[in-house]
Amino acid sequence: MQLVLGTYERFLLGYKLPDELQEGCQLQRSFTYAAHQGPVRCLDAAGPYVVSGGQDDQLHIYDVKKNQDLGFMMNPGDGAIPCLQFYTPQGSQNPSYLFSGSDDGSIAIWKAGGGWEHLKLMRGHKGPVRSLSVHPSGRLALSVGHDRGLRMWNLAKGRCSYTAKLDVEADHIGFSADGESYALLCDKLITINSVVQEGSITAKLQHPRRAVSLLQQSDGNGLLSGLDDGRLCYWDLRAAAAAAAGPVWQQEKAHNGRIRAIMGITQGADNIGLPRHIATASSDGVVKLWDNRILGSSSSSRLQELASVATNGRITGMVLSA
Repeated sequence: MQLVLGTYERFLLGYKLPDELQEGCQLQRSFTYAAHQGPVRCLDAAGPYVVSGGQDDQLHIYDVKKNQDLGFMMNPGDGAIPCLQFYTPQGSQNPSYLFSGSDDGSIAIWKAGGGWEHLKLMRGHKGPVRSLSVHPSGRLALSVGHDRGLRMWNLAKGRCSYTAKLDVEADHIGFSADGESYALLCDKLITINSVVQEGSITAKLQHPRRAVSLLQQSDGNGLLSGLDDGRLCYWDLRAAAAAAAGPVWQQEKAHNGRIRAIMGITQGADNIGLPRHIATASSDGVVKLWDNRILGSSSSSRLQELASVATNGRITGMVLSA
């Protein structure tokens, strides 16, 4: 497995994960791709593929397993590509669709996994699309934009089926693994919203500083957030009262810069709880690997740092590629 990083300096950087994740292990650079003519705005990985979206209005496709550059696709909308996501059907190894948001407010649907082809352009937002998330069923998607709009998309019909106006602009939206809820990140606040109960808020996670990234547990019972001061916070989502009481624990200065991305590496026992191993990346170019098995329930608990590497780039995003 490899961690793939996008940078402000236009590069994609690959780092091979060590076979043994233990203290003192090392992350080795495996590739450097000059992916864009400007900053890498976003990236995602599925199967052997990694796709990046850039400030240069392009999507660049790579087969990381074969170390092949598969070329680029021009944004059918107008402007940069700030967000994208693959959709992989349950039980499949390879993605079937790719969704990309544009600075002009449109969302493009692409055929993925071989015959890369633009299928449809959905319009709705009145400004840049900040984030999008496809439901695990593949039947609907959510997006948030600079216009403070939240939109639900019927993917079978390729059109917007619901709109709502948010109080503040959202930076991120993401479905849980089971599709029963979604997380909405707005500056210092992360809310957990129920899909079954038409978006009603089930938990509010108020942070002392701006939240930049998050990782939801696969079982939906917890969430790890990364802040702009380099802090990591873990939240118990099993009850609204527990979330309102604040994070179960927080790790000061996990990084010296904004934590731009958090990725789960290896799952815990029976896919319950936080991933056993976690990778974090900060805007100052540092990537770290962590082990959470020594964590307890006390607020003084800390992750164990296993490895750290300076990429010498300003990181804009990170994904895990097989």
